[in-house]
Amino acid sequence: MILLYIQFFAIHGIGFIPPTNFLDQGGAHAGDRSNFDNYLAHYRDFSDFVFDLPNAGLPPIVHMKPMHYFLELAKNKTLLDYFGYYEELENAYLEILSRIPRPPLDRSSQLCRENVTKHKRAEYQDEYTGRMADIVGSIYHRDSILFGYTFDSFSRASAKFCCREKQH
Repeated sequence: MILLYIQFFAIHGIGFIPPTNFLDQGGAHAGDRSNFDNYLAHYRDFSDFVFDLPNAGLPPIVHMKPMHYFLELAKNKTLLDYFGYYEELENAYLEILSRIPRPPLDRSSQLCRENVTKHKRAEYQDEYTGRMADIVGSIYHRDSILFGYTFDSFSRASAKFCCREKQH
């Protein structure tokens, strides 16, 4: 099993858009809109949502679950063979291709880019005050440790997550 991890910090930061905005804009499927209406619509804005997290906890929405929930079978046990980072997307893509038995491709093996934003988006850190970063950091603390993320960056070297040994 191979997974490419997309940074969380903007509440699954999905690095670019807070999940509250993602869901408000319709999300990826009909259930996303329903989740927004049921769990998030009453918040005035993203900061209102984050400041309520210590009291209300995370809503039961898949986009907001910590990544370790999906990746760990038991503490420090996983089925993953490789774990790539969005910040290194091109390299992760090439690594994944190198691990998949397949005939040579006639076309380029470069990663395709679709639906590219034409305007510069604000950095996800701009959405947070210091207190908001602390709240989100405490909720996703285990993910931060496992995957080597801090609010401002990531470090593959500091990640504690281990994949299975490579099968030959």
